[in-house]
Amino acid sequence: MREVTHLAAADDYSEVHRVDGSMVLSSTTLKEWEAKLPEGFLRIHRSYIANVDHVREGLREGSSYLVRLEGQSEAVPMSRRQAAALTERLGSRL
Repeated sequence: MREVTHLAAADDYSEVHRVDGSMVLSSTTLKEWEAKLPEGFLRIHRSYIANVDHVREGLREGSSYLVRLEGQSEAVPMSRRQAAALTERLGSRL
């Protein structure tokens, strides 16, 4: 799972995004992923789980929070509540 940057909800499926920019569709839901992922993964939004090892930057744009992940061209959303949790977990890296 070290090559996975994040997972995104896609209806009853999930998208598994990798460092190389590729994506695989999985029939596993985010709730199911949460139960089996190792400790390095954090639910950052109701529709996203991020691998904290691949978080490169946290951004605030107006009232929105975003996270840039290694190997990904676009930032993903992060909830305000999880922004505090991720900042605490990563400290100066964020």
